[in-house]
Amino acid sequence: MFGIAIPQGLLVLLASFGLLGSSVAEPLNYQAVTNHVTASLVSEVVEVAPQGMFRIGLRLIIRDGWHVYWRNPGDSGLPPTLDWAPTTGATVGPISFPAPHKIPVGTLTNYGYAHEVLYPVAVSLDGARSIGDVVSLKVHARWLVCAEMCVPEEADLGLNLLVAAQAEPHPDHQALFVRADSAMPVSLPPGAVAEFEHAVSGQIRLSVAPLPAAWVGSNREIEFFSSEVGALDLAAPQKHSIRPLPSSPSGEALVRLTLDMRAAQDWNNRKLEGVLALEDPTKTGTRRVLDIAASSKHASFASEDLASEDQEQTTLLSALLLALIGGALLNLMPCVFPVLCLKTLSVVDAARHTPWQVRVHALVYTAGILLGFATIGGSLLILRAGGSLIGWGFQLQSPTTVILLAYLLFAVGLNLSDVFTVGHGMVSLGSGLAAKRGLAGSFFTGLLAVVVATPCTAPFMGAAIGFALSQSPWTAMSVFLALGLGLALPYLLLGFCPGLLRFLPRPNVWMLRLKQLLAFPMYASAAWLVWVFSLQVGASGVLFALSGGVAIAFSAWSYEASRNTRRPWRWTGNAAMAIGLATALGLAHIATSPDGEEGAMAPRLVWEPYTEARLATLREQNRPVF
Repeated sequence: MFGIAIPQGLLVLLASFGLLGSSVAEPLNYQAVTNHVTASLVSEVVEVAPQGMFRIGLRLIIRDGWHVYWRNPGDSGLPPTLDWAPTTGATVGPISFPAPHKIPVGTLTNYGYAHEVLYPVAVSLDGARSIGDVVSLKVHARWLVCAEMCVPEEADLGLNLLVAAQAEPHPDHQALFVRADSAMPVSLPPGAVAEFEHAVSGQIRLSVAPLPAAWVGSNREIEFFSSEVGALDLAAPQKHSIRPLPSSPSGEALVRLTLDMRAAQDWNNRKLEGVLALEDPTKTGTRRVLDIAASSKHASFASEDLASEDQEQTTLLSALLLALIGGALLNLMPCVFPVLCLKTLSVVDAARHTPWQVRVHALVYTAGILLGFATIGGSLLILRAGGSLIGWGFQLQSPTTVILLAYLLFAVGLNLSDVFTVGHGMVSLGSGLAAKRGLAGSFFTGLLAVVVATPCTAPFMGAAIGFALSQSPWTAMSVFLALGLGLALPYLLLGFCPGLLRFLPRPNVWMLRLKQLLAFPMYASAAWLVWVFSLQVGASGVLFALSGGVAIAFSAWSYEASRNTRRPWRWTGNAAMAIGLATALGLAHIATSPDGEEGAMAPRLVWEPYTEARLATLREQNRPVF
């Protein structure tokens, strides 16, 4: 018998080529090259101990202009997957993801990595190995690599690692794992907590404190990456503020971020999980990543105001001023344009009235606006107190409200086009009230102004409404009424400055033509609302809604054609009008009902509470379930 002493380095080389005995696995490909990525399986050690833990990782070197993904890929994409072949005595853990970067692609925002990334994986050995054995690790790796287009790629990779008395670090790969570790999230410092709470307009305010002052200098870029797919609007800017804590002698700070939710969600008894990246753009290698699992309304911050930086300085007086200015600027927004057309007629008609009458009309118009704002503001506060995540213009999320408002503007347009004329006995009809010249017309024009103004937000309104919804109901209502006063302000100034009336033209036949011309903005606004309605209910729902518009037009014609006739014909015309209005409302109900014919013609998702039993029942019926 003869023996030959083989150096350890030669054993590793022989093992990698599969030239040892039966304890060595077959040769494995540790690297694969695709059109967009060079993928390799790397290890932080060249030799492993018989028992213990070590790390390997999927290393992707990515072609310029392309990127791969984090565990939450963002608005599109997929994270990589690793399917490991069974290895006796070895347990492979899940992928560890370094903190990502935002990658905008068109209108989408993704979370991922460009140029190069290492996805580390922990491997544990159970000790059933002898020195000289070889641990063979094989994996089928899949990843999605994207630029303007996405390409799914995959590769079979493997490593053969020699078992030695103790682990030996890999001199070429240590730096890769150190760099990956620097981007891994770490726990918050001892004593630090993270919390969040809901804010206005579907926002979340995240607070983290106390953090060392060295971590959060004034020049830091701060970004939160949510682990939950689809929870946040990733393209929305994240406003942050850094405030020193007065009670901290070492200058610790509080970090706050404003995050936009993608849609209204119930966050009760949930955690906001992800990573918080703190980066100094003036220096390299200074990115610190914190693991965040924020609870809702943590007790230590229950009294803190979690408004964004521009709203934190808002006082009641400044909020009222911002609301007044924002309401006045709301007159310039496209949503209010149809009502301005009506007020143009009122302003021109004011030349025939005395200054006292003009003032009364201005006050009545203002009263209608204030009532409208008080109603919407009160409803919003009540719904938010019940846990609903809604904001300004929330009522237009209802298809029923949208189509009824479209019918109202269409009817006002018909009135301006002289298809029908509202008589003294028709004051209760909403379609004619806004076009009527009396005090009732001024009042209901104010109400209509509020309803059609809610799709728009004028400058200065955001901070005022945000402040209002974080205050007591009385303070909030004061801000909403200040918004209404601002909306009515131009007409109030005209009413209480009689000298301005001298600049108005004399009434003449041209007023009739102007009135008829201003019907077309009404029709245009109704058409826009029908388009909004189509996005909510689909094409078949629009068919029923437009049919309801035909019924509205028939009602208007029936009323006008019989208005000045003898009593039997007048009764017949009124009955036809009532039937037309009832038909329009019935068609609107069908168009907005998911269980009606619209739902049968164009199936829609009907949500219901999830239970395992319900899912099993639907699957037994072979019904599709989302």
